[in-house]
Amino acid sequence: MADNQYKRLANQGGSPRQVAEVVNRILDGGINSTGSITLQTSSTTTTVNDVRAGENSVITFMPKSANAAAELTALLFQLEQMGPLQLHIIVVEQLDNMNTSSLDKQSWLKSRKYILDALKRGIDSHSEKDVFYAIARGDAQLWTGQKSACVTEIVTYPNFKSIRFWLAGGDLEELKEMEQPICEWAKSIGCKNAQIIGRRGWSRMKDKDRAYEEVGTISMRSI
Repeated sequence: MADNQYKRLANQGGSPRQVAEVVNRILDGGINSTGSITLQTSSTTTTVNDVRAGENSVITFMPKSANAAAELTALLFQLEQMGPLQLHIIVVEQLDNMNTSSLDKQSWLKSRKYILDALKRGIDSHSEKDVFYAIARGDAQLWTGQKSACVTEIVTYPNFKSIRFWLAGGDLEELKEMEQPICEWAKSIGCKNAQIIGRRGWSRMKDKDRAYEEVGTISMRSI
């Protein structure tokens, strides 16, 4: 982040000449509160460690490319204070220039770790950015709990429409409690059934009206 650190004065001060050099440099715009970052292309977040950043920091950007300029209108910051050294983490959310009305950005930040855990257990079919964009476009839905989160998608077949539980992470019992109201919402928009891609714990629900039946197995091999 910091790539232009100018000389500082010692804690006890300096000679008149040293003080004059530092003051004149500041008046000419030479200060140590600038730097550069490159946003990660494969993730919705770019994390920067910089002890100069605090909760009251004001961060501005000067894009150096057309792509960077396009990202500039949709950036969200989350400042986190961590550890005994009061290290501040800057998280840059890259939302791009798209309609994100279907995505509560704070909900995404809260749920991100659960969704990433679910992706790690998958088959590497989607990146974090793919999931984020699917939710932002309205192609998928993000549901959040206190200790868990899940992502669903609506699948339309020739004969019926179904809600598919695509990604889920966190507390399994809480996820089971979330399942019923999610299914009620799906029913209200015309879904006839619900599908689950995930752990077999879902199939062990005791409520007979909510029991899931294994209807097939997906097998894969590299080619």
